Amino acid sequence: MGTRTYSRRGVLTAAGRRRAGLEAVDILGNAVPEPTVDWSPYTDTSLYNPALLPGDVQAMVKGGGDLVFEETKDPDEYSLGAMKRDDMELLGLDHTKRDDCQLYADIMGIFNPQKGAFAVRSLDIRQVASKTYISVHNISFKTRDGRTPAGVGYAMVARQLAAMKELSKREGATTEIFVAAANGGGLTGASVWPKLGYEFSMQAIPDEVRTRLQGFGFDPYKYDFVGELLMDKNAAGRSGFDVWRPATEGIDFVIGGEVRIRPGAAPTLAEQITREYGKQKGFVKGQLSGEMFDDAVLRDIWRDMGRKA
Repeated sequence: MGTRTYSRRGVLTAAGRRRAGLEAVDILGNAVPEPTVDWSPYTDTSLYNPALLPGDVQAMVKGGGDLVFEETKDPDEYSLGAMKRDDMELLGLDHTKRDDCQLYADIMGIFNPQKGAFAVRSLDIRQVASKTYISVHNISFKTRDGRTPAGVGYAMVARQLAAMKELSKREGATTEIFVAAANGGGLTGASVWPKLGYEFSMQAIPDEVRTRLQGFGFDPYKYDFVGELLMDKNAAGRSGFDVWRPATEGIDFVIGGEVRIRPGAAPTLAEQITREYGKQKGFVKGQLSGEMFDDAVLRDIWRDMGRKA
């Protein structure tokens, strides 16, 4: 199986990343620059680089931007394209520019072709004193087994974060992503979304989850946010990350989470985790499992976050 080279923090070193196939090298062992695509609106690809997605997922993401670009040409003021034009105007985006249409598609989770991926989003823009807040609410996201390519879940999260960060920089506004994470009825969002670095208040989790956490050796009243629990360990050395799923599975509930991106501010926890997930997973090789996200990769990232905390 070979070996991997890790730093003292447990993160793959440059040499280890090359051996693991996570970084391209030439015949002399020199790092090769990451590939890019000419349709991406992002000059900074450290958070999200669509060129590293599997080819079929790239086509779905680019197709979303193409779809918005074509739909917004519809002169009918009551058309779907007109609604998207109105949204884009509110966001400060120009529907005649292909890059801005891609930004809008990335914010709203638009894929074309869908291939079983369905997203529902809503927008909210408000002024508080002299500050502007641009918010997107993630109402639901579903994929269909057997139709949706591996990597779509990651692309859905990463492209939205990158677009909201770009929008914050352009408009000088605070951008917010809100998530209604639900368990029950085939949904597992409350078990998954907190692991992606979105802020979920521990005050909002149901008593049944608290009781399970106590059974796993954690004091649920010790933490303000679920992320603090995920980074922590119990007396036996078991991580909060590992107990969150068994503590929440089989319990029907909904909790709200968020990411708030401020102009010029340090990367949020969600940005950090998404960036590291993309780097470590090696999407060029299409190494995703059947799960929307790989728990083993997320576990390593949260473990490293705990060491830094």
